[in-house]
Amino acid sequence: MNTEKENLEERIPVRCTAAQKEAIKVNAELCGLSMSEYLRRLGLGEQIQSKADLAAIGQLNRFGGLLKHLYSTSQGAHSIDTKQALDQVNQLLKKMLEAD
Repeated sequence: MNTEKENLEERIPVRCTAAQKEAIKVNAELCGLSMSEYLRRLGLGEQIQSKADLAAIGQLNRFGGLLKHLYSTSQGAHSIDTKQALDQVNQLLKKMLEAD
């Protein structure tokens, strides 16, 4: 990541198709980056985290918390179903975090 205030004066011309340019633009937007910053990070081998992934992880955590709350407030009613749902949420979270 460009942590220092550097002058970004150098340009690297890159040729691509219109479809490739659009795909790069969409991917950059999903990561909350400009196209230049997105390509710069990719070219330098830096890890890029999609904001969509972070949002999904946040929602899964929230969903797990709601399931846990439901279990607690219902005095364990439907505990088998609740446990299965919590296990699925935990498995999805684990897979998403391992992919990073």
